Amino acid sequence: MNYTYKIRRTEPKQGFLAVIYSTTDQPDIYKNFSTQDFSAAGITSLIEGYAERVVAQWEAMAAAGETSELAEGTEGSGVAYPKATATAPVYDPDTETLEESWAVVSGVNQQSWTVVPRSGAEVIEIKLGRIAAARYAKEGVGVVWTDDAGDNWYLDTTADSQARFAAARLAVESGDRQSGAVWKCAKLENGVPALAFRPTTNAEVAVWAGLVHSHVQKCFEAEAVATDKLLAGDLTVDFETEFDAL
Repeated sequence: MNYTYKIRRTEPKQGFLAVIYSTTDQPDIYKNFSTQDFSAAGITSLIEGYAERVVAQWEAMAAAGETSELAEGTEGSGVAYPKATATAPVYDPDTETLEESWAVVSGVNQQSWTVVPRSGAEVIEIKLGRIAAARYAKEGVGVVWTDDAGDNWYLDTTADSQARFAAARLAVESGDRQSGAVWKCAKLENGVPALAFRPTTNAEVAVWAGLVHSHVQKCFEAEAVATDKLLAGDLTVDFETEFDAL
């Protein structure tokens, strides 16, 4: 759907922007924005980014019927009962869901809860997601390396660092890295990482890359084992347990 817009007000000091959206055969839609970016690109991006919602509103208005099942002036009556809430029961979100219901009992609209078992397919899908999430979290916790002097160093194992270590190892293998070049590291002092620019040999870089790779590989191995056990019917399987067992 094509549309046009008109900037109605701009008040940069107040972070306020007012815009009118227009299209053929539909009423104008007024939208107020809160923003700190009053550059041309920033304003245009804001307006165009919201246009999808405006178009959806126009489409909903166009699809709406012309009449209401209850005419203007219709009168009625009812009873408003006081509500009484109930404490939701403890349940396992991996295998169960809660269904809420309300019923009038002795003049009170009483809330109640029912624990409903999930289907086997739902349980497996949820647990597969939890296993994958646990692997991803474990993958990035890092590893500790101890140098020849007995100092401990924290090695980041997030995806970004994995790529850096892999690239450094390739540079070592191709002869492009000078042994002894500095590497931005985190030295563990009383268990707390402290930034240090450490001269690092090519042999150490290769060891680091290997440690990082081994950690990440172990994470995927544990995920594979846990996934196989889950699909075989073991709903009690735990990623951390499988990781520790490797």
